[in-house]
Amino acid sequence: MKVNFYKRERDSFLDKGSKFLSEVLSYQIARHNFLVEDDYQEVAKLQRDYDKQTFSMKEKEFSIQKQFSFIEDRWRKNQREAESLLEERNLIENALEEAFFVYEEKCRENALERKLMEWLKQTERKIRKIMYTAINGGAWDKK
Repeated sequence: MKVNFYKRERDSFLDKGSKFLSEVLSYQIARHNFLVEDDYQEVAKLQRDYDKQTFSMKEKEFSIQKQFSFIEDRWRKNQREAESLLEERNLIENALEEAFFVYEEKCRENALERKLMEWLKQTERKIRKIMYTAINGGAWDKK
């Protein structure tokens, strides 16, 4: 996008430059004709007009160069920010992956611990049931 913008602006500037050069050439021809005719007032008027146009063209050129430098600075700044954002994104993704693995590992351990505790409780209930049955059965037998 930057390249297309630069190309378009450069072409526009070159077109303006070639137009200005043709105006300079026509000025030179007109000046020569007035000097041949000894019309010094017209030469002075022509010189003033030429100086105004030259000054205007230089102002425009300076303005365009200033715009180019501003755009280029913004583009460089955006490039640096994009690079830093990509680096930050990669760091965040890596941190999230690490946190996910740690969380996954802890959950796995917790899940195993919970399953073990549930198994132990079930086993304890089974053992108690068996013992109570045996005790109740033994007590029943004694009666």
